[in-house]
Amino acid sequence: MRADAKALKARLMGEAPARSSAPIARPAPVPQPVFVTPEAAPPAIDPAEAERQAMQAWAREYEGTPAMSRHARTRFIIRTIAVHHGVTVEEVEGEGRRAKVVRPRQLAMVALWLEISSMSLPSVGRLLNRDHTTVLHALRKFGASATRTWPADLIWLRVLLRDKEAALRGRGHSISGEDWAGEGCA
Repeated sequence: MRADAKALKARLMGEAPARSSAPIARPAPVPQPVFVTPEAAPPAIDPAEAERQAMQAWAREYEGTPAMSRHARTRFIIRTIAVHHGVTVEEVEGEGRRAKVVRPRQLAMVALWLEISSMSLPSVGRLLNRDHTTVLHALRKFGASATRTWPADLIWLRVLLRDKEAALRGRGHSISGEDWAGEGCA
């Protein structure tokens, strides 16, 4: 609260005004803008190429694991959806309600619930800092709740996860458990 507002409140409420012995802080000087010449500007990167490079980097991050753990799978799914939709993982897990963030968050909820069959609605909600009813709304919105099948909006992710599974099996890693197999996926 500003000092004059505090004084007014104190006068109206009958309190003694608070006295500050600290000196008034002056704002820091505003830095001057730096102009970049077109020759010094970095080359423009195609968004699709940037997405492909990010996906490859994250895939390499998980390549060394003998089999993707449940935690690694959840992080991989959330990151993949975030990159695909052009938002950050922090935005997907955050409190924002913009359409740019809400749709990827709902798709992540659906994908987590479909891919990791042992996850309950509350556990999916906790991963994304949401309530289980929010997860239920996402499942109903994309029509995945009744049949536990993949919606058309997530077919690309299903293909990517199956390719990842095939790559791990091709290198002799054992992948077991219903979590990685995914129920309802023909």
